[in-house]
Amino acid sequence: MKIDRPHELTSFTGKSVQTQQRADREKILKAYRLKTANGYYTHEQHLEYVGQKATANKKGLVYFRVSSSGQKGDLIHQESTLSVLMCQRIEKHSP
Repeated sequence: MKIDRPHELTSFTGKSVQTQQRADREKILKAYRLKTANGYYTHEQHLEYVGQKATANKKGLVYFRVSSSGQKGDLIHQESTLSVLMCQRIEKHSP
């Protein structure tokens, strides 16, 4: 499962960020929210939004990094947050 930011949807669909926000308010294209209130979309949502169908049973990949060794605490936080998020997504989409 690929997770995309709103600007990536803009380049994928040709729709502006404001159009995405309106679609989110009207519950046409609902953004997932993190605890930080940042929104994100899945690639499957993008495909559905433009009328294409996503292929099933793809593997997910989570990538996280920090700039220096002094930020190892941030790296651990990123890992735990993304692990929880991916586990929730897998449980939600399991048959």
